[in-house]
Amino acid sequence: MKIKNKNRDVISSHGVKLLLPGSKKMGGLRKQPKPVDHGHKVWPTTWMLIDYLKETGAAKNKRVLELACGWGLPGIFCSKVLNSKVTWIDGDEKVYPFYKILAEENGVEENFIHMDLNKVGRRILENIDIVIASDMCFCDTLIDPIRRFINRAKDAGVSQIYISDPGRWPFEDLTELLIKKKGVELIDWKTDYPVKTAGKILCLR
Repeated sequence: MKIKNKNRDVISSHGVKLLLPGSKKMGGLRKQPKPVDHGHKVWPTTWMLIDYLKETGAAKNKRVLELACGWGLPGIFCSKVLNSKVTWIDGDEKVYPFYKILAEENGVEENFIHMDLNKVGRRILENIDIVIASDMCFCDTLIDPIRRFINRAKDAGVSQIYISDPGRWPFEDLTELLIKKKGVELIDWKTDYPVKTAGKILCLR
């Protein structure tokens, strides 16, 4: 991953700011318990998802849920730039301090819920228009929970779901389970700024 930014403290792109580990605020979290399940940083396809949402405007003025949010940057983009009402959910409460700092830095109202993927049900989903997620299908044990979540979301009336991924094999297996269904599409997407990355976005409409 090549970051096209000379400032070691912050990346500013697509209307949002990402504080880097070298910044004073993020550096202050070094003594905090570290997030698990790869929630220790913002992954490249996070920017790919943000770029897609910016280009398409799919989440503009919508009720958005960012699932497995980690630091929550795509949801922060939706709230700050697209005027969306956003809920952030992650199964690891240790990501919250990082999310909180980024929400404050971007002037976004916090709405973080610590909840396991399997417990996200109708009570939350019936108030959501769009679900977004990035880099969440990184092992085979997540394929079935994500598939079942998608079914619950569609049954609750969620109109669109967007999941970005660099193209790992668990994500590809998930896609194979869904691709023949109506309204399911797999889109190739790439970005050059602020990171150079390419991958795929699973779209369910």
